[in-house]
Amino acid sequence: MFLTTLLFSGCELFLNEAVDCIAKVKPKLPDNNLAEGKLGIEYFETITASATNHVNDDDFAYYFNMIGRPPRGINYVFDHRKIYFSGIPTEKGTFSFSIDLSIGDGLVFNDDGICFSDDSTSKIYTIIIN
Repeated sequence: MFLTTLLFSGCELFLNEAVDCIAKVKPKLPDNNLAEGKLGIEYFETITASATNHVNDDDFAYYFNMIGRPPRGINYVFDHRKIYFSGIPTEKGTFSFSIDLSIGDGLVFNDDGICFSDDSTSKIYTIIIN
């Protein structure tokens, strides 16, 4: 009887650990191309990140890093899960840069069996100014 109880308890602990990580949350960046711009004309574009396998993307903290730069005259701001690009471009050309994204527990996060798998991702984006 004692051995059966011990075996059952061990299985229960194993199952609890397996269920704790059933929905793996991964950061995601969109595949869309950024809009082309024209020299000297106001430019505005947005990239919105998300978290897979979770109903409310806003529950998480998003951490961005940009490697490279947009065209001169276009500024960027990281704001929660969005990156805003705005300004008046002052140079022509093709400008590619990488956006790295990682996510973590936010201020509003319930312990509902969510765990993080690949906690970062990156994509290369291009802005063309004619």
